[in-house]
Amino acid sequence: MQYLKLEQEIGFRVKQKLKENNVEYLWQSRAKDPHSLETKLRGRKHKYSNDQANCAAIKDLIGCRIVLPRLTSDIPTVKALIQSYFNFLGEKSHPEQGSTGGYVGFHFYVAMKQHGSQDVRIEIQVMSPSQYNYAFYDHDVLYK
Repeated sequence: MQYLKLEQEIGFRVKQKLKENNVEYLWQSRAKDPHSLETKLRGRKHKYSNDQANCAAIKDLIGCRIVLPRLTSDIPTVKALIQSYFNFLGEKSHPEQGSTGGYVGFHFYVAMKQHGSQDVRIEIQVMSPSQYNYAFYDHDVLYK
């Protein structure tokens, strides 16, 4: 599958840049499973006016996590690296303004042009090790 190959390429290049900038990290990534994506699209079809709107609401086809032991000091470097390497589409900081407690992290929404293809949307989550544990439990244990 082309997304698996792209996921590997992204991982190789981002990890290389992190090492060049002396950033300690843990890297994880995954390409969205086609069966899981189909199930998700079918399950929320009623929320959207048409199939195109439903597909457009998918934030990513490849998801990445960068876990930073020194989140506060390394986040500016990592953000600059992401902005220089990808087509930057936006970001979301957690907790959202006005919210208290819970998960703390930065989510960057980016795209990487493929040869002769449309943009592939990628979400890169950046967080501390303790927030990684919180996110893992919240998503993989409670949500799934």
